[in-house]
Amino acid sequence: MGKLIESIPWDRLGEGAIITLVAIFIIYAIFKKYINYENKRIDERVSEVENKTKVELQKVEKEVTQIRKNVLKDSEIDVVKGTQVEENRLTSSTIKVS
Repeated sequence: MGKLIESIPWDRLGEGAIITLVAIFIIYAIFKKYINYENKRIDERVSEVENKTKVELQKVEKEVTQIRKNVLKDSEIDVVKGTQVEENRLTSSTIKVS
C-alpha cells in the first residue's frame, strides 16, 4: 500500500481526484479493520466450539470407560457363576454315583 501511495503523482492531480483517492484509502482502511475484526470473532468462535467439543469428548470417553468396566465386572461375575454351576453339577453327579 505504501508503494502505491508513493507512486501517485499528487502534484498533477486535481482537487477532486485527491479527495476521491483519500476517500478510497479511508474506505479501504475501514474495510480492512472490519475484516480483521470479523476474522478475530470467527477465530474466537472456533476456539469456543473446539473447547466445547473437547469437553463433550472427554465426557463420552469417561462414559465409555465406565461402561467397559461394568461389562468386565459383569463378565467376571458370569464366569464365577458359571464355575459355581459347574462345581454344583460335579458335586451332584458325584453324590449320585455314591
